[in-house]
Amino acid sequence: MRQRWATSIGEGSMENIEDIDHLVAQNEVTLESCDNVGDNNVGEASSKAKKRKTSKNEDMEQIMGAIQNVASAMRDGNLIFERSMARLPIPEQEVFHLLDEIGIDSKLQTRAYLYLIKNPDMLRAFIGYPMEKRKELLFTMMSDS
Repeated sequence: MRQRWATSIGEGSMENIEDIDHLVAQNEVTLESCDNVGDNNVGEASSKAKKRKTSKNEDMEQIMGAIQNVASAMRDGNLIFERSMARLPIPEQEVFHLLDEIGIDSKLQTRAYLYLIKNPDMLRAFIGYPMEKRKELLFTMMSDS
């Protein structure tokens, strides 16, 4: 190997390291690693590795994009759900009629109406309660707040 290298640069033989250093300094020869001696596929292997790495990176980017799309859809769904929960289960006029039906005194109707409109969850509970017990429930709700 050394002899083949020496003849390829036109020298008979290399005497010592100073001769080699001299040739390297004058850019007549370059030193290369001998780790892959006899391996003709070094460039090809690294190219395949780069392609595989690039492919993996592209796959990860696609997966991350898909995950972000799912997360965005979930956030949008949550907003829609929150808005639907914040809305009153029945129109405001119907709330007033319910208060009339259970016999709320006209002096308390405004306060009870405003309480139920401001608290959609309490209005849902009020609607779901048996009609004959709603008046008692409403007073309990209003006194607890």
